[in-house]
Amino acid sequence: TASASGTSIVATINGASDSTSKVKTYTFKLSNGTTQTSTTNSTTFTNLNRGTSYTVTGSVTDNAGNTSNSTTSGGLLIPYPTLIEYIKNTVPKVTSGNGLYNDTPTLSGWTTTEYRYAGASPSNYVTFNGETWRIIGLVNVKTTSGKIEQRVKIIREESIGNYSWDSSSSKVNWGDGVNEWSQADIMKLLNPGYETNQDLDKSGTTITLNNSLYWKGESGKCHKGASNNTFDCDFSGKGLSKSESYIADDIIWNTGSNGNNDYQTGLPKHFYEWERSSNNGKICSSGSRCNDEVSRTIEWKSNGNKKALVGLMYPSDYGYATNGETDRNSCLNSAIYSWNTNCINNNWISSSSTILWTMTPYADFYNKSAAGYAFYVSRKVGNNLAGNSFDVRPVVYLKSNVRVTGGNGSSGSHFTLSL
Repeated sequence: TASASGTSIVATINGASDSTSKVKTYTFKLSNGTTQTSTTNSTTFTNLNRGTSYTVTGSVTDNAGNTSNSTTSGGLLIPYPTLIEYIKNTVPKVTSGNGLYNDTPTLSGWTTTEYRYAGASPSNYVTFNGETWRIIGLVNVKTTSGKIEQRVKIIREESIGNYSWDSSSSKVNWGDGVNEWSQADIMKLLNPGYETNQDLDKSGTTITLNNSLYWKGESGKCHKGASNNTFDCDFSGKGLSKSESYIADDIIWNTGSNGNNDYQTGLPKHFYEWERSSNNGKICSSGSRCNDEVSRTIEWKSNGNKKALVGLMYPSDYGYATNGETDRNSCLNSAIYSWNTNCINNNWISSSSTILWTMTPYADFYNKSAAGYAFYVSRKVGNNLAGNSFDVRPVVYLKSNVRVTGGNGSSGSHFTLSL
């Protein structure tokens, strides 16, 4: 018999000894030509090639010099490691410089150690959907089973363009949009299940738009600007539908907000906690910028054919992506809003030329008069009206069975994936 585990094969010959002529040696031959002999009935072949199937042939020789017929065990595949296993067990962990850091959240129920790439240029490149994406890390997520598990979270390297987080007619929140992710225009653009989505354009005419266009890789109409302003958008060649089998569909995305907390004092760990809190994005109660009647939620998950597959980064993802050049802890213990240049410039997500939407709504802490704000990150963290148009970099969680088949994660040797 033989069995494969990791990069090893254990082969065993049973029932080869009798009372008249005991076995002297056991001979095992691997299909790659490697031969091992032993005085015991078991041997282990180590350091075998990932993604290769092997056959083991075994025979025995007794004290009289007689050799038995060979027996064969085949189809022994040395599997590639899952990306989760590879990040946990193979990628070196660092405490300074560019690389993969251990981060242990302090939020109750979420304290399993996470592994996040940080620094100006960590080796976290991965080829996904035929494009360049980056690995945010191996992070804690809530699944539809109710358990906190870990998944690999990745983000597209390039923006798919500038779009409104949400927009609305001028009669609703003054045209600023509504900061509820589960019904946001950008969510419907990114995900499947909204192929027939209709909304008003700026003139008040009902049209089909934001209708899963990015997911499908098609062209159509999208919201860009306040008061339901629309424009032509084209995602040909960019859609994610062809990669659906890789994308985790059992994730409950956290859409909590800062609530009555001052975001300008928020450390990365505070944003991590707010995102997973019971705070929603609406703390105002009246006024022309707070008159929507949309129910707020703090979680988002798949519902029938409306799938929760594609989101955006969280502000905390940005916060934990810095290494602070030489002092990461100083950055992690500073408000992201007030970060110094060491924290900003040594963050692979940071950009001086783009403003990136996050999927986290902003509760209008200072004025308590508007319900259409969401967080963005640029060099620091800020907020703006959802109707405004900023860059969008899609984010997905990968299924736990996705395997890494090659590459070292560098810009010249991306990780490659398979199922």
